[in-house]
Amino acid sequence: MIGDDSRDDLFVLTADLDIENVIRSLLTRPQSLGIRPLNFEVERHPDRDSGCRTRAVQQLRPFRKTHRHALVVFDRHGCGSSGDRMEIQSEVECRLESDGWGGRSKAIVIDPEIEAWVWSDSPHVPEILGWSTGYTQLRNWLVTRKLWPKASPKPTEPKQAMKEAMKKARSQQSSRVFSELAGKVSLHGCKDPAFKELAETIQRWFPTG
Repeated sequence: MIGDDSRDDLFVLTADLDIENVIRSLLTRPQSLGIRPLNFEVERHPDRDSGCRTRAVQQLRPFRKTHRHALVVFDRHGCGSSGDRMEIQSEVECRLESDGWGGRSKAIVIDPEIEAWVWSDSPHVPEILGWSTGYTQLRNWLVTRKLWPKASPKPTEPKQAMKEAMKKARSQQSSRVFSELAGKVSLHGCKDPAFKELAETIQRWFPTG
């Protein structure tokens, strides 16, 4: 029942381990997000981004009565659609609404991929990526490598930029990097539209008051 207080707050379906680690770290920072503490579960879809886009309904159906809200979070790259971010989100949300979630579900499509959330102006970003010279120097290096257009707020290919930056720093690439970034970087510094939409959604669902 909708009013059953025994239900958990949130179920999150993600496309891969990187996104899962980001979501887990973010949701353990309720004060930074401006929400109340949550009971939540996070699960990966076996078919990754395309599975989240086309089969989220089947994956989430068992949780309609056990969880108050559901999120589906995946990358636009790899999801199998040529639509833009908002079109893909609407497609998934319409299916979830028709399957009984109503206004209790939301799709978040990251354009182009989760690495877009890495590039915020925070001293923790170069530190975690293995750079000791600071954010400005890291950005300037990426500009000289033609991985970051000067007029752009972030790299056009954020995954490649992150890969090259860590390779230059001889830093090991692993999913733990995403956990550390999401656990340390100021949440106010990320201007990515998908991140802002995620934050606004959970703030509306789980206000502090």
